[in-house]
Amino acid sequence: MATPRPTSKYSTRTVFIRSAKILRCLRYAPPCIGIWALYLLAFWPGLMSPDSIAQWDQVVKTSFSNNYPAFHTLTNWLITRIWLSPAMIAAVQIIAFAGVFSLSMVELELWGIAPRVRAWITAVFCLSPINGMMVITLWKDIPFTCAMLGLFTVVLRSVRSEGHWLRSTQGMVALWSALVLVSLFRHNGGPLVGLFLVMMFIAWRHVCIKQLVRVGVNWLLFFIIVTGPVYRLIGVFPMAKFFALQNVMHQIGAMISNGVIRSSSELDYLASIQPIESWLRFYNCYSLNGLVYNENVRHQFMESNGDPIIGIWLRSIMQNPGVVLAHQKCVTSMLWQITEPPGRYGRLYTTEQGIVENDLGLKTRSRLPQLRAIISEALDGSHDPQLIWFIWRPAIYFYALLLCVGLAVVRTKNLKLLLVSAPAVLNSLVWLPLITTQDFRFQYPVYVMALIVPTLLFVPRRTQQSEPTVSQRN
Repeated sequence: MATPRPTSKYSTRTVFIRSAKILRCLRYAPPCIGIWALYLLAFWPGLMSPDSIAQWDQVVKTSFSNNYPAFHTLTNWLITRIWLSPAMIAAVQIIAFAGVFSLSMVELELWGIAPRVRAWITAVFCLSPINGMMVITLWKDIPFTCAMLGLFTVVLRSVRSEGHWLRSTQGMVALWSALVLVSLFRHNGGPLVGLFLVMMFIAWRHVCIKQLVRVGVNWLLFFIIVTGPVYRLIGVFPMAKFFALQNVMHQIGAMISNGVIRSSSELDYLASIQPIESWLRFYNCYSLNGLVYNENVRHQFMESNGDPIIGIWLRSIMQNPGVVLAHQKCVTSMLWQITEPPGRYGRLYTTEQGIVENDLGLKTRSRLPQLRAIISEALDGSHDPQLIWFIWRPAIYFYALLLCVGLAVVRTKNLKLLLVSAPAVLNSLVWLPLITTQDFRFQYPVYVMALIVPTLLFVPRRTQQSEPTVSQRN
């Protein structure tokens, strides 16, 4: 007579325990999902800008280009195999974003943050109109911000465990996953990850340097394989030359506008890209959109004859560094200037309130038109010059984040807490040489982290805490 297998009951019990743990980790997500679902219904099937339309066109045609991160477009393509609708992507973004936020709050619970504080932060995060609008927008910036929030959570746990968690398999996998997603969802993610790893090596060199090196090497190999052989196998078109040289063209526009390019041969070449009058007319130090995307730009010429512009750019920078510095001070103003620049130029681009006109048959079909009208009216009011600096301008959130982290370091006497600000600081630093327009979405990760960081002001003082236990280190 066969004896019953004792593993059956144990397996069922294990599955139940694991499921309970997962649900417990996600208990902060339902309020956000419920509220953001109302935004999706109000602006059904989601919000889409010209960039969103361009990527949707690639999804529909199954033809991918790395002008926009191909990894993000491929992710959207996979999601829409379930249902070919922008709403499907928006719904996945809502669930993913709410889930990662919940993980961050569970981690802060382990820091000893009081339930009342966590409840307030959850309410602010879920009810934020900015989050409500951004999470239903089909932009690469949304999954990128989700990945950055995941990286922020990994840093929180590494600091709480004094780096020991990163020695575990779970810690290494979590860090590697966050690094991979950050580097692939946006083109600026790669440099950010590289700088972040350097900071982690320095901070935890005596605790888990071998594990960090292993994670770093595996991340780099995976990144190279995906963006190289995998992209070629799938048939992803490389980034167009004019797309890759946008920053160069913007700075060349500054040079022409200031009259410092005088060589006739250089001016003749630049006139082949677009007439010199066009360079002068469309140059705006706050945004390259007019300069690069006007009807006079010969993109095909740039594709076949784009290399000489790099030489012109380098010579102009060396001969006229002051012009470039003035240009960069202007174009980076969104990163450091709290108030809106005077005049009509330099206005912050925040979010769409529908789907832009397109040839793909996509239109806004609100399921809750009255709610849409209320939200739209509130959003229009938030763009008032007297309010936009406080509601939308990213600089104030960046400074608030730094202040909260600094105060938390003083209270807890724990310098390693400075690492918590690393994702926000590095995101801002990477944008200093790369930013080309005044788009809030570029600094959306900073806004999201700034909403959560105030909880660190309520961390119990270090003198009141005992040494980390084995469970706290894991």
